[in-house]
Order: sequence, then C-alpha cells, then structure tokens
Amino acid sequence: MRQLIISSMLLLTSTWVIAQDIADKLPRINKVVSNDQASVIIEKDNGEASISYDKSENKPYRIKEGTLYVDGASNVVVRISNLNQLEANDASVVDVNGGLSNGFEIVGKDASSITVSGNMDKIVVETNDASSVYLNGECTSLNVKANDASVVSAGDMKASFVVAKSYDASSITVRGEKNIDTQINDMSNIEILKEAMDDMPDSVSITEHEVEPNADVYAEGDLQFGKEMDKWNRKKLKWRPDQRVWAGFELSMTGLTNELFKFQPDADHNIWTIEQPSVSLHLNLFEKKFRLGTEYLKLVTGLGFQWDILRLKEDVKLLNTKDNVQIVPSEFGDDLKKNNLVLGQIQVPVLLNINTNPGSKRNFHIDGGVVVGYRFKQRLKQEISTSYKTDIESKTKSQFHQNPFDFSATVRLGIGSWSVFGMYDLATLYKKNEGPQLNVWNIGVTVIPF
Repeated sequence: MRQLIISSMLLLTSTWVIAQDIADKLPRINKVVSNDQASVIIEKDNGEASISYDKSENKPYRIKEGTLYVDGASNVVVRISNLNQLEANDASVVDVNGGLSNGFEIVGKDASSITVSGNMDKIVVETNDASSVYLNGECTSLNVKANDASVVSAGDMKASFVVAKSYDASSITVRGEKNIDTQINDMSNIEILKEAMDDMPDSVSITEHEVEPNADVYAEGDLQFGKEMDKWNRKKLKWRPDQRVWAGFELSMTGLTNELFKFQPDADHNIWTIEQPSVSLHLNLFEKKFRLGTEYLKLVTGLGFQWDILRLKEDVKLLNTKDNVQIVPSEFGDDLKKNNLVLGQIQVPVLLNINTNPGSKRNFHIDGGVVVGYRFKQRLKQEISTSYKTDIESKTKSQFHQNPFDFSATVRLGIGSWSVFGMYDLATLYKKNEGPQLNVWNIGVTVIPF
C-alpha cells in the first residue's frame, strides 16, 4: 500500500512537471544521486537523454564525471538509458520505471525511499539509516543488505538466486526460486516468500539466532554461477568508496617548542631540547562525517589515541615535587643510554572537511580544525648501562603537573584516504607556574587508513 501511494504521488508529480517544465539534454549518465528531499522519476528515453523540471525553479541538478546529482526539494523527471547506479540521500524519493542496465546497483540512505520496476539480470541493494527500497519485476540474482532499521521489500521481484543480509533492526522480504543464503542479527528479520524453494510453506520468516546459510548455494550445477555472482557483487560495490579523513594508523615526527613556527625550545629552555627522530604513534579508531548541505563540505569527528615518544637530548631526569616539575641532570651521566619521555592521550577531532571530487579515489581533500585530547600519565623511560653487558631499565610514571586537557590546531591535506598533517598544541604541556610553558608539535603521514 505504501509503495502504491508513493508511486501514485510521483506519477501525479511527473504529470505536473511535464505540463510546465524545462527539458535539458543530458550527456551519457552512469549514476544518479538524489539529495535534500528531491523527488525524482527515472524513465527510459527515446534515444536522447534529458531531464525535465519546473521552469520556475533554479537549475536543480549538476553533472560531474558521468554522475547526475539532483539537489534541493525539486521535482524532476530523468529520461535515460543503461543507468547502472542509483543513490538516494536525505529523505529523497526516487521512482524508477525504465532506462536501466542489466546490472543495477541501489544505495538508500538517510530515510530515503526508492521504488524500482523492471526486468534485469543482476541487482545489488544496500540500505542504511531507516531508508526503504521497493522492487518489482524479475531478475536472475538479487543481493540485498539492509542496515540501521531500513526496509527492503522485494516480494514482487522474482529472483532465481537470492542473498539476504539484515542487520540492526532491519527488515527484508524477498522472493526466490532457490539458493537462499541469509545472515541476520540485532532484532532484524528476513521473510522468504513461497517461491523460494519447492518444499517451502507459503512463507518462511527468519528471525535473530536462526541464521541459515544454504549449503546448496554452490552445489554442483550451480557452482560456476554462484561464484560469478559473488565476484560481480564484490567488484560492483566498489563504485562507492568510503574515503577516510581521520581513521587509520598514522606516524609523525614530534618535538617541543615555546615559540610558534620553531621546532625546539629557546635558549632559556635548552635543557628541554628534543633529539630527533622523536616520533608519535596515532591510532585513530573510527570517524563520522556529517554533510553540511553538500558532499563537498562535511564535518568530521571520531575517536583516537596518540602516544608521543620524546627523546630527551641531555642526560637529565624529571623531578616531580608538590609544587612543580623540574628537569635536572641525571646521576647516571654518560651511562644513560635511553632517555624517553612518553606522553599519551585520548582524542576527539572536530574538523571541517573540504572535498574536490567526492566519490573518486583521486579526491583531494583539505581538513582543518581542532583535536581535543585528554592526557594520560606521563612516563619517563630510561635505560642505564652500569657495567659490562649489564643494563638497568627504569620507568617513572606520574602526572608531572601536566595539563589534563589538550587542544591542538591541525591541518590535513590528502588524496583519497591518505593524508599528510600537522598539529600544534594550543595548550601547554605543563600547568602555568608548575612547569615550563612548552607546546608539543607533530608533522606526520597516514600509514594505514581504516
């Protein structure tokens, strides 16, 4: 019923748009992306691709590298051939009645609604964030993945081979002839309708803890097709890369300074001079992006850890008293072979992310903002050689009068998921009047993006 209502509303919208529209010719389009509560109808063209929209509106679309973006709360009709990718965002509504290639991919996000009618060979569907996808017609293979309370209703799409995966309170309804493979968790459900297998009742409902992978998916006679289907799905889903700005393992050079744009303390703090290479390890566990009206501008946050390993140049040690921290000569002198001050903190970034080519592996991005950190206890790790082949390792842990919170200004530049970056602590390492007013700096690079 909901599908019928949506289709009827879009049909009325299409009739209204056609009656008073502007029709622009389109180049070859491979992918359509709808944003910002747009209403889009996709139909088969008559030999020439075009887009129609209300003449009273500003131009509601843009084209980049074969992708048609429909932005804003606009009503448009797209006439096209051989479309193979569709993405709906931001509570937009898309109704597809033709113009599709034999292999078609659908991604629904952000409470969007997609209805697709037609006969195809292979279909891949991924839904997220309470979005809905409705399918009608026939296909050879149907691969469905639903996340985050989303819905896929494919009861009217008859498929020969079906793979269904439902996670995080999502719901999937599919209809297949044979070779059903299912995965499910977290209060989700999958309903397989009557035609799924010859010996099935009217329908089979699969709920949590009833994961039933079918051993016959790659049985003799279907082996070649099953492998080819999975190979096709893995390859085709790569068209939408998830480019990382923050998440990953990173390595940087680090040091102390008390003057901006200088890499060592001044003469008054010479005993705090850091020997290079001193390094920092950055383990950024995850990130979350929020669109700021466009794919080209996003807000990025996440969670990570940073460990600074500072090699003290002189044979010194930290002296922690009730009132302050001091650095004094070490009693071990030249016997001190290793003298590292290790600083650790948990971090949350708040970054403004600017993209030049969203969705491309060659996307250049510029990111700037602050990283808020909470510092752990400092550790002074020393290694002393006292006699022939005799080493002593000493570890001293303390707060050393450090500032518990850190605020670092940062700038990141990169291509795809790889970045180079610089960070400068706006808060000094030690509290005022309790230690030298020194700031930590880092210059680094992404080693492994997550």
